[in-house]
Amino acid sequence: MPICLNSQHSVIVLNYIDVLLEFIEDVSTKETFTNFKDVLDIIIEYNNNYKRDIGTGNFHDFLMIIPVQVSVMTNGYLAALENENNLKKIRAYRFLISEQTQDLIEQLKQLKTEYE
Repeated sequence: MPICLNSQHSVIVLNYIDVLLEFIEDVSTKETFTNFKDVLDIIIEYNNNYKRDIGTGNFHDFLMIIPVQVSVMTNGYLAALENENNLKKIRAYRFLISEQTQDLIEQLKQLKTEYE
């Protein structure tokens, strides 16, 4: 579970991750889905370690770890899965992920920090 600033931040981030996991599970085998979650855990661990050193200068960087890294990882994963049989579904998911990521970033911009 990612370390978050507060309950609002937690809800926003966890909802985003849950939606992406739904998309990925739909197009994955059990094994590849597990592999995806393993890489996601690495990103979450990085996020959590970064939070320990947060200060006023890197607050924005911390907020963007999950949206940037998870969306890039997810799009790369989907690109690797894409074939003639699932082309439309994968591209639809990639579009939805882009939209979800932009929504997440906009919501994160509204969060305030104790340094502000």
